[in-house]
Amino acid sequence: MADRVPPELGQLSTLKILDASENDLSGSIPPELGNLSGLELLALDQNRLSGPLPPELGNLRALEDLVLRNNLVDGPIPPELGNMRSLQQLDLAENGLTGALPPELGSIGLLRTLSIAGNPLAGPLPGTLTRLTLESFHWNDTDLCAPTDDAFQEWLNSIDDHLGDENCS
Repeated sequence: MADRVPPELGQLSTLKILDASENDLSGSIPPELGNLSGLELLALDQNRLSGPLPPELGNLRALEDLVLRNNLVDGPIPPELGNMRSLQQLDLAENGLTGALPPELGSIGLLRTLSIAGNPLAGPLPGTLTRLTLESFHWNDTDLCAPTDDAFQEWLNSIDDHLGDENCS
């Protein structure tokens, strides 16, 4: 049986980096990780983590990089992730995330990289994303669509590294 992410990690209040990528971890992401107030990097990518994303991760105000790519995480993206004001990279690609992209993500002013590709997310991309100055935005292999208004399309075309091209009808 694979190892799990121990909830006790949430007690390490001075922890700055938690990188447990490619470790054959399974089970859910413990909500206690939301207690790591000084955490700057949380990388749990390429494991077999499942279950929903804990909304408590939104408490990670110092977090700059959240990398959960290539797991089995499912359910909606919690709107609380919009509270992570220091976040520069949000990589949730290749999971089982569903529902709409929360408009609250448009509040993460420092966000430069957003990857949500390969998830069964659906609906229009929120207009609040135009507040972001993204350098990379991957939303391909989803059921999301881009609003067709000029302002949104201009914003989308301003992103250098952009994958995803379905416009809403």
